[in-house]
Amino acid sequence: ILNLTSLKCEKQCLPSYYTDIKLRVCQPCENLLENCNICQNSTICSVCKSGYFLTIDGKSCLSKASAPAGHYPDETTGKLIKCLVEYCSNCSKGIAICSNCIPTYLLLNQSCLTKCPEGYFEINSQCEACPSYCSKCTNNKECTLCSAGAYLLSSDSTCYQLLNIPNVFFPNETSRKLQPCSDSNCERCLGSPSLCSKCSSETLLNLTSLKCEKDCLPSYLINIGTRTCQPCENILRNCQICRNSSHCG
Repeated sequence: ILNLTSLKCEKQCLPSYYTDIKLRVCQPCENLLENCNICQNSTICSVCKSGYFLTIDGKSCLSKASAPAGHYPDETTGKLIKCLVEYCSNCSKGIAICSNCIPTYLLLNQSCLTKCPEGYFEINSQCEACPSYCSKCTNNKECTLCSAGAYLLSSDSTCYQLLNIPNVFFPNETSRKLQPCSDSNCERCLGSPSLCSKCSSETLLNLTSLKCEKDCLPSYLINIGTRTCQPCENILRNCQICRNSSHCG
């Protein structure tokens, strides 16, 4: 058989040549298939030249830069392997590691989704986590809707759990937002913006009206420890005005 490169006669073609039985010649694979090192026939390549990768159909040898979307250039096998992640356009770090999705899809935890799930927002074709206790947000700092058990403070777009609600705010169960207590002297209101459970250090809590007062009314006794005004009749039976916890009048 004639080697078309060396123009010598050989018993069989070298691995990098294709045996053309009809013409009885050995044709270089790279002359038939660009960048092909070893070929099965005139249309199918088996092994590409170094730096090139064999397509799945075996008909082309492509560089990394020319690899089609959704394929991984495997250095070990010298082949292009389809990414395992559905709708993935780039898995250059491994067939199971997606770094970019095809247009209209969003990347989240190695998956390509049509939209971001609750608690995530879309940015640069990816889904990123919202702030803590937030189910809907515009970015990683501004929340628009809190998750169950949390309440939104509109002034700073932050969600707070019940135990962490800032002073002077009341959790509105209907709107799932925090609203200011009615009384500016009230540090914590409970059940309603107008019902206080803790007053500022300059005022006292009336345990009957649940409002903050500068001084206790005559029919109330001040409790210094709890900074509250307690009704005399609750301390001394049938007492209207009390001097202390043990003396009426």
